[in-house]
Amino acid sequence: MSMKRGLLVALVACGAQFAHASFELVMVADRGTKSVHRFDGTTGAYLGAFGKGYVQNPLALEINTATNTAYVLDAVDGGTGTSGSAARLWAFNYNTGEYLASAKTPFAYIYPFLARNSVDGHLYVGNDNSLTDAYNSTTLARVPSVSRNLTSYTGLRGGGAFDSSGNLWIADGFSLRRVAVANVNTTFAFSSVLCASGAPVNQVAISGNRLLCVGAISYSAIQSLSGLAPTANSPTVQTDSSYNSINGAGFGHGDTAYVTGVASGGGGKISRILFSERLKLQDFGTGILVEPRSMAVVVAPEPGTMIAIGTGLAVLARRRKKS
Repeated sequence: MSMKRGLLVALVACGAQFAHASFELVMVADRGTKSVHRFDGTTGAYLGAFGKGYVQNPLALEINTATNTAYVLDAVDGGTGTSGSAARLWAFNYNTGEYLASAKTPFAYIYPFLARNSVDGHLYVGNDNSLTDAYNSTTLARVPSVSRNLTSYTGLRGGGAFDSSGNLWIADGFSLRRVAVANVNTTFAFSSVLCASGAPVNQVAISGNRLLCVGAISYSAIQSLSGLAPTANSPTVQTDSSYNSINGAGFGHGDTAYVTGVASGGGGKISRILFSERLKLQDFGTGILVEPRSMAVVVAPEPGTMIAIGTGLAVLARRRKKS
């Protein structure tokens, strides 16, 4: 097959996939392979990886769909992110895998999370020492004037995400803290375990008023952040013993959501679930993922995303055939 014909086939295939209204691009930062893997969340089809040769120990992943950018927080010194590892921020085009920018952070982070605030556009890195540092999402330069010092909160430990109003939600075992734009903190305590008592909450994902958090071998669903009260709307928890650890979470379209982590038998995988019922629909990614650490999902990507990914895969296949 000629190069032009191969690309045409790839583009047609991508167009057909995009025509399926429920398409979701699932990306997983994998510490075991030192890269970010892409999948079709609906079919589980593998769509290649990026970041290889750049990232060393990716611990957190975030995206900006307006610019097609994926951000990776990397423990570059070989640490796990649990003992003050030095860190670097990377930016890639998640369509093509193109490297865009990187910057060394001035701090070592423990139990980090990476979240983007769509209101001010900045990236925030959460840290176990109760500080969230802000970074410019284009240059990756630190923005000290808007960094948030959460000195009254000592349980940061890895989970945090912004809602559409710019509120930062931070989770731990039995409580959920909302840090408003004006740094007004409200804590909601639960009688039941929110995610993983005594263990880090590995990732928090928010879509509208829904919140999904993962930790240990469980994931928790909160159906309404706007109506949250200290004695109401307790989390619904699902334990999945097919995992050794669940490290990443993300929302798809409608009621679908995803979790990822290390399977009980070794290697990594992704589970597609119904959020409201915590019902597993399918597993995929086995044999590709090794040690997933974080997840991001692009819901119904624009046609350019699929064309760019398809073109990149076709070129890669052509190069491999020549070698």
